[in-house]
Amino acid sequence: MDWITDYENIDPADLEDVSATLEKIMNQSKGLSFDFDHGKECEPGKGFVTESLFVATKRAIFWVVILKHHKFAFMRVTPEWIKAYGNIILLSPEIFVEFNRHRRIIEWTAEQDKVIDKK
Repeated sequence: MDWITDYENIDPADLEDVSATLEKIMNQSKGLSFDFDHGKECEPGKGFVTESLFVATKRAIFWVVILKHHKFAFMRVTPEWIKAYGNIILLSPEIFVEFNRHRRIIEWTAEQDKVIDKK
């Protein structure tokens, strides 16, 4: 899987692109807010996703999530990753993520509505 990204080593320019894009989104969206300062580390955390966005910048594509209590995390993704997992994320009733001190998503899981026919 050559399209998995190193979560710790994201180019600072990419991070600035994400920050600028998210500020634009926040300014245009009423009721959407989150806690983010791209220059600071945070406490690692986990939680259920309330908003899920795909953000494309000039250099990269990011999956951005906003969790309850306005916590924020993201993961750099590729078009192949979106093709493989995008529908799961968009169609899942619940998504749970874990993130590190750099707000990078390190683990995620999606609830799926499946019924097993017991015959």
